[in-house]
Amino acid sequence: MANLVVSVFALASFLWVVVSMVQGSLVPQFNIAGSWKQMRSVSQQAARTELGQVDLQVQSSGAEVRLAAGNTGSVSLHDFGNWDVIATYRESATATDFLVRRLTYTTAASPGDNQWAVGGIYRDAVLNTDETFDPGILDPGEQIALQVRLSPGSATSTVGQLVVATENGVTLSAQFTH
Repeated sequence: MANLVVSVFALASFLWVVVSMVQGSLVPQFNIAGSWKQMRSVSQQAARTELGQVDLQVQSSGAEVRLAAGNTGSVSLHDFGNWDVIATYRESATATDFLVRRLTYTTAASPGDNQWAVGGIYRDAVLNTDETFDPGILDPGEQIALQVRLSPGSATSTVGQLVVATENGVTLSAQFTH
């Protein structure tokens, strides 16, 4: 009888250890599966996102750049504060090195030095035809005007580049000449 009690206790302990180990190994598997699902969702959204350059103008002695870009994908874009804008340019015609600036987003109507802002969202940014649906959201088929202020400004007769990256990692690269 004593052997039976010891055997039942040993079997119960063994089963408890096995169940604990199985449960401990399944939880990380569920976490990994959830991460893969989220990663797949983000990559699918990025695959449906596309920006195309519409217009680019350099003004104010090279200190201001206006980039109009169209949403040619099928995903509505917003959260402009999570976008990145990087400018690469020369501050003088004799400079051998490029300045590289990661510009700060601002909601102000006019950006300050080394800042960028959304100048507006339009059906046609060149003609300034206002958007119709979802104000403040860049829907497919609409265009966005980005206002960029560089300090110091870009040099005359030099080439610069703006790179815009959306929150899901899709980029647009545009070259400008002042």
